[in-house]
Amino acid sequence: MKNKKVSKFFILIVLILVLSNIYFKWFNILEHKAQTLIFSSSDLLFQKVSFLDYFQSKKKLQEENDNLKSKIQALSFLKISNLALKQDLEEIKSLLKDNDEGELGLLRLEPSVAPRVDYLSFSKSLPEDKYYLVFAKAGFLLADKRAGKSKFARLLSARERVIPAYILLGDKDQKEKIKLKLYGKGGGAFKAQLNKEYKLKVGDPIYFKSYPIAIVRKLELDEQSPYQIVYAGLPINLNNLDFVLIKAYEQ
Repeated sequence: MKNKKVSKFFILIVLILVLSNIYFKWFNILEHKAQTLIFSSSDLLFQKVSFLDYFQSKKKLQEENDNLKSKIQALSFLKISNLALKQDLEEIKSLLKDNDEGELGLLRLEPSVAPRVDYLSFSKSLPEDKYYLVFAKAGFLLADKRAGKSKFARLLSARERVIPAYILLGDKDQKEKIKLKLYGKGGGAFKAQLNKEYKLKVGDPIYFKSYPIAIVRKLELDEQSPYQIVYAGLPINLNNLDFVLIKAYEQ
């Protein structure tokens, strides 16, 4: 009886050991699987983060590249603009070389926040004791400025202004000076009346103080009137001007 109890106890011990071994073996397997799953998930998450960093870095580099391209284009445009400005200045100087009384200078205009209708605004005030003529590209006379402290010059085409202008008609060797009154309409536009006997053409220049101030834009004829209506204007857009050339004269 006693031997049977010992056998049963021994069998129970063996069974417990076997089950414990199986339990620990499966526990190790499950633990390994869990760790593998955790590391795999971590690797996947790391890969996702790495891809996200890659695309963000790529986007940032693309933006920096676009900014550099914009700066290069702006510098190229500035270089071209400066070259064109220099050429315009030399052209104006060559056109004005016959009359060297005045002192030449280049002056920046204030940005045009509104249409330039009656006045040009300079970036700085000019000396008070001088009289100024203001020129643009191709030597066209735009405005004048009387003595006095001011940053403004009144356009020749200012509204209600009347300019004693003239045109030159005839052959190159025999030019006839025909006088006409130009009435300013603002923004570089003029209007005048001229006898029909004078055969003007669209594109003919009109002068003041020996300088061109406008070209003929349109001619309007009326059979019942002896006069033709002359519409004239500048060949440039005043609102696009950045610089002008000035000639200063002693009062």
